[in-house]
Amino acid sequence: MSFLEAVKTVFYGERFEPADAVQRNLLERIATLPRLTGILPYLGWMGDEGMYVLDQGAFGDKPGLSMGFCIETVPQTGSNEEMERVLASLFMSCPAGTGIQISLYASRHILPSLREQANMLPVDEARSGEGESNRNRNIYRVLGRRRIDHYLKGAGKSLFSHHVYLLRDYRCVIAISTPLDPESPADVEEAIRIKESTHATLRSAHMPGWDWGPESLLNYVADFFDHERVLGQPAERHIEYDSSRSLRSQLSNPEIASAVADTFIKYRKEGGAETAMQCFSVRQYPKYYRLGNMGSLIGDYYQMALAIPCPFLITMGPSSWITNRPEARR
Repeated sequence: MSFLEAVKTVFYGERFEPADAVQRNLLERIATLPRLTGILPYLGWMGDEGMYVLDQGAFGDKPGLSMGFCIETVPQTGSNEEMERVLASLFMSCPAGTGIQISLYASRHILPSLREQANMLPVDEARSGEGESNRNRNIYRVLGRRRIDHYLKGAGKSLFSHHVYLLRDYRCVIAISTPLDPESPADVEEAIRIKESTHATLRSAHMPGWDWGPESLLNYVADFFDHERVLGQPAERHIEYDSSRSLRSQLSNPEIASAVADTFIKYRKEGGAETAMQCFSVRQYPKYYRLGNMGSLIGDYYQMALAIPCPFLITMGPSSWITNRPEARR
């Protein structure tokens, strides 16, 4: 019996064979199959240390735990040789086996930034107690609301008809995973030292960052498994951290069906439209590439064919984990 026939027997047994023909071990195998979020290594959170506990994921077969952390920083709009030199030290101060991943996420979630700007607008103190009527007469507030409405349209549809011009919220995240044991006090201290060293390096490069907590990770990664968050407002679908469950299990949404194809992953919620996450990889890297050229990866303002018409994520990391060999650090 093939696997597909076995699944049909389980869910449509009355159409194929008697109900008692279903094998118990087959039911146990299907019940233990992890969901797509099982590929994620996020297991737990160490609140006092500010570290994530990682493993090989539900599909992995390697025992043992490790630690990691995430730092979000403001994306830079330019660079120079000094910044390149300082950022290169990120790969020098980490122990062997450390993984560094840098991601740039361009989402449609521009409303929080626009709302913060609107809250900075002046208010007529003489009429501050008149409530909604005062806000409707305040010219600054009226202009602010109209500007927000106009910009929100640009998050889903180009603001110009002759070329693609979409508004995005750009977030740069540096994720570092270490081969250190979370149950060893000495390793925990070493992981904290690595995080402090990373912060010092970013400040030297004029890129101060802030640490992520468990909810920051959950609500960031959830966008890639629930496209309603991407197309709508994630604040309406905020995930609260539950310390009694593993982190990756809190990202699983049983209402959403997913299917993995050769080059993309399809998602669909009952009654909703089907969406897809398309995956691309670099076919050939250029021989030389400077940090200042990274801005061209997010699209071209003057060439429509090079524009990216949808939310996207660009991720880079070393081809192999950091080793102690000097040539691997160049």
